[in-house]
Amino acid sequence: PAVPAAFDAKFDDPPKEPTKTESEDEFATDDEKEEPTKTGPADDVAHPAHVPCMSDADRDEYFDAFARRVGHGAEAMSGGTLVAVTADTGLEQGDLSTIWQLVSAPGASSLTREDFALFMHLTRHVVAGGALPESMDESERVRVMGPEHGARRAPPPPPPPPPLTADHPLVIVVESFANIKDGQKLKNANVSVVLVDGEGEPLCPVATTPMGSGTARSDGSIVFNAPVRLDATYDAIPRGGALVLELRHFKEKDKKMSVKCWARVAAASVERGGSAAAATLQKPTDRSGRRAKNFHKGEPDVRVSFR
Repeated sequence: PAVPAAFDAKFDDPPKEPTKTESEDEFATDDEKEEPTKTGPADDVAHPAHVPCMSDADRDEYFDAFARRVGHGAEAMSGGTLVAVTADTGLEQGDLSTIWQLVSAPGASSLTREDFALFMHLTRHVVAGGALPESMDESERVRVMGPEHGARRAPPPPPPPPPLTADHPLVIVVESFANIKDGQKLKNANVSVVLVDGEGEPLCPVATTPMGSGTARSDGSIVFNAPVRLDATYDAIPRGGALVLELRHFKEKDKKMSVKCWARVAAASVERGGSAAAATLQKPTDRSGRRAKNFHKGEPDVRVSFR
């Protein structure tokens, strides 16, 4: 299908009633017959993979959209929120995942304000007929966004290696989900993880695997191999508690993330350095586990390990 010449970024809430209109700035075009004859600023749109510089007006628009979506003062946008913003781009999931990888920090499950601005800028570039660059290093970010906003903020220094004690942060590696029918058709598949007590009440905020980290295979499995760090420690897992995982995907019809199936890993199976397997269960999710019904055949289709 043909890619539309422009898209509505759906910046304003609610997503179905956008108020922003598409910028009419010129973007790169893929005209292979026309060779550039000049150097300097005129070459900024001469090659389809050459990303044009971001205007001050566009940057302010992206920053304002970020603040409206995540709230003023918030520092990160989740993959689920970004999916809603970009739902009507007309781009393939592979292109959106590639853009995520280009603009985000390695292994990140969310985007900073600057990352989001660059994501939307690259998305508009592709929709306008441009091609994605092979990489987006620091110097290229600065060229496109300017030195004030293009340079990545230096991350805090890493903490010293923690001792092997029970109060170590709980890190679960979501390895794979097996026997997922039509797994290759799921858009933006990711996995959410939360620690709950015996009644199913959450003991920490929900965390997710990075957007675009899942690889669907022809055998029905989706491989993530993605570590998820929870705001909890191993010694905080109560008796009778569990880790609840949800395999989620973007449902085009409803314009939101939807649960495909879920799993519950009992506290007794959670041990740092160990691994566990659990059956996939039918939605709706019941974090207490009392109304759990098998999604497949009760086989250990969900594989996780712990760091």
